Amino acid sequence: MEEISTLIQTMGFPIAACLALGYYVFRTNQDTRADFLSRENKLLEANKEMSIALNKSSDVIREATQQHLQILQRIGDVEGRVVKVESKVETIDINVLKHIDYHSDSKNN
Repeated sequence: MEEISTLIQTMGFPIAACLALGYYVFRTNQDTRADFLSRENKLLEANKEMSIALNKSSDVIREATQQHLQILQRIGDVEGRVVKVESKVETIDINVLKHIDYHSDSKNN
């Protein structure tokens, strides 16, 4: 407290007030910069983590897409086989019906 009184007595109140306000602005600026740097570093770290997570997600999506395409190809193969089996079943069905008709005609004669 004595230092402030000495400062006011030697330089005058207006100059002492300007020095005090200048010191206040300087301190506030330093504190604000420190807060900004801390926040910026946290955001940069969060950005790196999000980038890593995004890359992993992209890899998972790419792999899932490949598996999806493989499944679609297998479904197409199965559908082709089902069509062949249906065709064979129709052929067998027609032959059986012809055979039944033939035997029923021969019994009637």
